[in-house]
Amino acid sequence: MVDPQAVDVHRFRAGTRPPREGEDAAQVLRRLEAALAEWTGDPLHGMQSRWAAGVRQDLRARRRRCLIEIADMSLSMQDRRDLSGLLGVYLTEEPFDELVVEKCMLTLSASGQTSRALELYTDTRVRLLDELGIEPSASLQKINLELLRQ
Repeated sequence: MVDPQAVDVHRFRAGTRPPREGEDAAQVLRRLEAALAEWTGDPLHGMQSRWAAGVRQDLRARRRRCLIEIADMSLSMQDRRDLSGLLGVYLTEEPFDELVVEKCMLTLSASGQTSRALELYTDTRVRLLDELGIEPSASLQKINLELLRQ
């Protein structure tokens, strides 16, 4: 039998579990970041079964929730780290995920990079218009306006 801690997907799932009683925000943040470090590519790449597709979908959703939670926690803790690399990798794969664009813009601004946040909005808006024929969501537009007013 293989030790579950020897398998990256098990380490990822363990790291993305809900916080335990007594676990402080800094510990949760470190655990989530360690879990994301386990993400090294598309899960079950090359497997075409319904089971593999379901597992892949679940893991992708966990990754997204983990990214959003890291961004939210960093913002609430007034952590000024630049998370654009972490969030940007995801956005290259899922460029229309406006919630993650919002989190990336907010963390960029919090780390003193408001101009990059505004560039991200412009790039996202152009992509949405060109490829889907739609404007960004109201919440994304609101963040853009708030950053422009700073």
